[in-house]
Amino acid sequence: MGALIIAPTRELAIQISEVLNKFLERIPSLTYLLFIGGTSINEDLEKFNSQGANIVIATPGRLEDLMLKREGVKVTASMKYLVS
Repeated sequence: MGALIIAPTRELAIQISEVLNKFLERIPSLTYLLFIGGTSINEDLEKFNSQGANIVIATPGRLEDLMLKREGVKVTASMKYLVS
């Protein structure tokens, strides 16, 4: 199972991740990653490939950056839900 949450701003994405983190404390089998601008794209891709996640929270710009900058990096995901 997977979900992608697209937040229009970095601030809202951070708020969503903080609330989601509280919910997921009781469900350790689910994990999430937060992708927002201001961080290294390559580090984000490495984190996605090494850790993976059931839920991805991203801003539209960072999500586009990640999708365009994936040459040589294996990004595989199956998504069941999209929340925007």
